[in-house]
Amino acid sequence: MKNPPGVGVVRILGKPDIWDTTKGLIKAVTKQGVATIQLASAPLSLDGAQWHLIKHTLDDSDTNPLGLNIQNELERQLSWDKNRKHRSCSWQVLRVTKEAFQATKYQGDTALTIPPFFKNA
Repeated sequence: MKNPPGVGVVRILGKPDIWDTTKGLIKAVTKQGVATIQLASAPLSLDGAQWHLIKHTLDDSDTNPLGLNIQNELERQLSWDKNRKHRSCSWQVLRVTKEAFQATKYQGDTALTIPPFFKNA
């Protein structure tokens, strides 16, 4: 926008934009804020911002490829989700707790669900 208003703006599109958000060998597209990445097991849809964080923070090397890292994180998260004793707090509660205790590290979730406002995300 050449002259943006001083308040928030909502952009409504007749036809949604689709962005190629591929990273290395991982094919991905983001549409309306949802990223769909192609894993060896099946396509995985997640929040576009979470995909952006993951593709820039998880290791992606010849010996430790990104796709395998994501698949391992997904399998770990799915097993934790089945465990009735494992609890995952909402980000709102985590932000308040982080500030109250000056926490810098987070423990208890995988790279697919860890809040990005912790140093080890």
